[in-house]
Amino acid sequence: MADDDGVEQNGADEDDDLEEVEIVETVVGPDGTVVVDDVVAEVDAEGNVVAAREIVTYTLPDGEVIVEETDVVEVADGEWVVDETVAVVDDEGRLVPVAEEIADIEIDDSGEASD
Repeated sequence: MADDDGVEQNGADEDDDLEEVEIVETVVGPDGTVVVDDVVAEVDAEGNVVAAREIVTYTLPDGEVIVEETDVVEVADGEWVVDETVAVVDDEGRLVPVAEEIADIEIDDSGEASD
């Protein structure tokens, strides 16, 4: 593909046209539980989300930390892969996965999802 000056741009990456958008929200529950919700999305030039990662961290009053991570990636037009992982933080500070689910989802022209 050539740029505006007619110079061939071999190996140009489609990701160059993506913008990263991040939203972080923190809430403290009445019992002292702290929830941090961090969403990062990759948005194309038309404003369409093409990938997203959400990490929700729960710090419980007893010090236990639970992390839910969800990755959503569009793999083809209307086809998405969703990978959800739930982990706890062990005594050494490492994340230990306790559940994982991966789903392939297709979205039809009406916006309805199926898996």
